[in-house]
Amino acid sequence: MKQSKFYKLLYNTVILISAVLILAVLILKITANPLLKNVSFSTAIYDSDKHLLRLTLANDGIYRVYKPLNEISPKLQEAALLYEDRWFYYHFGLNPISLGRAFLSFVKNDSRPLGASTITMQLARLKYNINSKTISGKLKQIFYALIIEIRHDKKEILEAYLNLAPYGHNIEGAEAASLIYFNVNSKDITLFESITLAVIPQNPAKRVPTSKKGMQLGIESRKRIFPLWIKHHKEDISLLSLLDMEVSVRHPKNLPFAAPHLTDYLLSRGIRGSIYSTIDMNKQKLLENTVSEYIINNKSKGINNAAVMLLNYKTMEVVSYIGSSDYFNSEIYGQVNGIEAMRSPGSVLKPFIFGLAVEKGLIHPKSMMKDAPKQYGAYSPENADRGFMGPLFARDALIHSRNIPAIELLTKLPKSSFYDFLYYSGVENLQPEEYYGTALAIGGFEVTMENVVKMYAGLANFGEEKCINYMKDLRCEDDSYRIFSKEAAFLTIDMLYYNPKPSSVFDNDNIAWKTGTSYAFKDAWTAGILGDYVLAVWVGNFDGTGNTAFLGRTSAGTLFFNIASVLKYNENVVYYKQKPDEMLNVKEVDICVPTGDLPNKYCKNIEKGYFIPGVSPIKVTDVFRAVPIDKKTGLRACFYDKETTEMKVYEFWSSDINKLFKKSGIQKVQPPKYMSGCKISITSNTGNPPQILSPASMSTYSIYNENKKDIAFIVSSDSDAEILYYFIDNRFEGSSDINAPFFWKPVLGNHTLTVTDNLGRSSSVNFKVTLLYN
Repeated sequence: MKQSKFYKLLYNTVILISAVLILAVLILKITANPLLKNVSFSTAIYDSDKHLLRLTLANDGIYRVYKPLNEISPKLQEAALLYEDRWFYYHFGLNPISLGRAFLSFVKNDSRPLGASTITMQLARLKYNINSKTISGKLKQIFYALIIEIRHDKKEILEAYLNLAPYGHNIEGAEAASLIYFNVNSKDITLFESITLAVIPQNPAKRVPTSKKGMQLGIESRKRIFPLWIKHHKEDISLLSLLDMEVSVRHPKNLPFAAPHLTDYLLSRGIRGSIYSTIDMNKQKLLENTVSEYIINNKSKGINNAAVMLLNYKTMEVVSYIGSSDYFNSEIYGQVNGIEAMRSPGSVLKPFIFGLAVEKGLIHPKSMMKDAPKQYGAYSPENADRGFMGPLFARDALIHSRNIPAIELLTKLPKSSFYDFLYYSGVENLQPEEYYGTALAIGGFEVTMENVVKMYAGLANFGEEKCINYMKDLRCEDDSYRIFSKEAAFLTIDMLYYNPKPSSVFDNDNIAWKTGTSYAFKDAWTAGILGDYVLAVWVGNFDGTGNTAFLGRTSAGTLFFNIASVLKYNENVVYYKQKPDEMLNVKEVDICVPTGDLPNKYCKNIEKGYFIPGVSPIKVTDVFRAVPIDKKTGLRACFYDKETTEMKVYEFWSSDINKLFKKSGIQKVQPPKYMSGCKISITSNTGNPPQILSPASMSTYSIYNENKKDIAFIVSSDSDAEILYYFIDNRFEGSSDINAPFFWKPVLGNHTLTVTDNLGRSSSVNFKVTLLYN
């Protein structure tokens, strides 16, 4: 009976202990944290070919790069286990046989005592910073090894060990060791490299492979482990003869520090781990060398700094990223990132005003525009060269960067068109639109080079602006933004192709480019589309100091084409011309070259040009007209008579255009005056009526009661007119020469202005005058 009670008690005790143990195991499992929790890791940044650009230190000053087990070479895993713990997958954190041998070695006081630490025990020592050279430390190591084995499976344990094992210097983990010593990822290392690494953790201080002695000790250890390897891999027996060969290694002090502004930028975004960037290191080095050479050649001009960005607009991947001419030059503040710096763009963004104007039907590439002095309120803008070109095509106004045509287009665009474009393109810190006024057209705001490149890429992608990719493995997912129509984008690019290139080297290349110079010569820009790429160049000083050498065309433009040259001849980049596809609503037609309109039968100077059907403001030219000329007097006859007259073609330009021609030194033959006696019923039905430029139709003038300033009526007439007559509400107010404005003392109320020329042609507009109170 007593025996039965004893067995029952024993049984219950065993059950209780088992239950407690099972519960303890479950609790340990449930409360387990990842083995690498709270371990800080380095960030490794690679180029597009997976070559290391930069490796940062972890928070504790160690080079340590995390890699999951499946991304670490199986050869390295197996070599580590062969050398450190052959029975790893069969024991429970402790190897009793190894412990016994180590104990006997300790008792015998051997000169080379045997070790007994398993991979798990080594992990416990590394993870919990245990001094395992004391008895208490060894017991603590064993305890934590058992806890680790309960909480984690073998793959987790091996992964953690291979991410924490010491490999000499301040290097921990197989991935960091592979990158630093062999310049490859741990999954790509060779067998000899794997064995070289496998033997280091047992004595990292002595076996560090960057020293001669460490390399020799590593070779000796390799010889001990290789026979074990051959037992499992007989296919590698031919390598026995190479066991004495030294493996080429790199010292940590020789780690690369390439594309520094790009790597700084990626790190500033909080991205950590392994970063695979889009940088093409061949092009990066090529462009860096080109920038350095350019700075050396132009130092005498006070040019010391530049920034460059090259983007493949088809993939939206950044190919080259140079934030300054010399990252390590403190005199130029070289560590400042010029690509992210806010700078005034000058005229480099004018193509987008013209593109919006094309989309809205205000112009086509060969629309006639006027580059002449004009006042906007109290503001009288000028061009950079202080001169004016007179009448010119929209295309020429753009590529020659004329300010008046750009401002004129800005004022005619629907309100906020260009401002909204800047906002949605990501330009930051914009003031309210009213703050800028017409200065928006000439760069009176600030952008980054990244903004500029993104905008030009949108142009190259037929008006669709997309986000920029800096990383291969983490693509941006922002929605695209249509800046304007495909057709407007195509015509804008086509205009930029006509911008004259500085060298005959590029005569057969199609490069759509634009320059910009900011106020006080502080920033010189050039940006453009060449082949599959968008290239932007900035020249200036980070401290904002101006320099008359900072001109878009001659400084930034020179560097731009230096880069274009090396890309062409060293990288075989082809500079092709974008062409409209069948889906594009663009038509190529004959254009009358002098006027930019469709030719009539009298225009003989014709070339091809694009326009957008149903959108572009294109008409048949009426400048070239055949009129009857009296054979005797040479005057214009009232009508055609076969016997007494002959038909001759003259150019009938409007008076404002004729005036600009004269100012530009261009002499146009004017059509003869009418013979006396021609009836007004005849002359009023030929030619064009006056065009009232100011006041605009339905406009309002607000005046102060005590200061009624005269209102200027500005009118453009046909070139055969001589005098203009002004009527307010059918009451005659006076007359003027066709080239002079007429000034009228304002009267409150709604009015109709009618202007009639001396040939009987007239036109009218309605306007309003109101009282403005203080």
